[in-house]
Amino acid sequence: MLNSILQRAGIVSGSSIKNTSHSSLEVVKKYLLGQPQFFGNEGYLTFGSALHEVFLQGIRDNYYKQLDKTDRVTVDSMVRKLNANPIVVSLMRNSTREHKFSVKLNKVLTVCILDAKQPELKRGFDLKTTDCNSQSAFEETVQRYGYVRQGLTYKLAAKLKFFYFIGIQKVAPFNIYIVDLDAAKFKTDMLYAEQELKFLLYFYKNYGRVLPPITKLELNGTAKEIKRK
Repeated sequence: MLNSILQRAGIVSGSSIKNTSHSSLEVVKKYLLGQPQFFGNEGYLTFGSALHEVFLQGIRDNYYKQLDKTDRVTVDSMVRKLNANPIVVSLMRNSTREHKFSVKLNKVLTVCILDAKQPELKRGFDLKTTDCNSQSAFEETVQRYGYVRQGLTYKLAAKLKFFYFIGIQKVAPFNIYIVDLDAAKFKTDMLYAEQELKFLLYFYKNYGRVLPPITKLELNGTAKEIKRK
């Protein structure tokens, strides 16, 4: 009943057997909470992708070539800083990187792209660029922006025992912040994320994707099309 009402209102796509992802579930969460959706500008996304490309894959190809000279220098400086950090080096050793895979979580097919995974040690991490200038500020960011649920999703999907976030400043001195999601301080956050993930997967399975709102321009265009017919 509710499913049909929400579909007729153009709010959801309807129950789905298609795959979802952490970012898609975040869209659902923001909609239900009345929060604005994330719309990162193209330059922001390109910069982050270039850092991942250079650091994780060791190539300077697609995204890196789209950066201007200043941003290229910044990315190279960040990569040098990451490669000089002993904890980061330890987490990168014998790892598979940029691994994309699909797995069923609560009977919902979920797509994940794991930045790095050490199969033998059953641990992985996700790399984040950040404006934070302290460890505590980055930890707060991890708690506030759904990163805890993201880490939990990857842990469950890849059957990991340990998961970390590596945050690196986007400006000099390019400080690095390591967050261990299995630390005692994140125990409550992880328990909350577990329940949140279950609910969002349930929502997606029964109601599907949250659809973008119809704009006035689109609505007027539809009206004109009907009138012509």
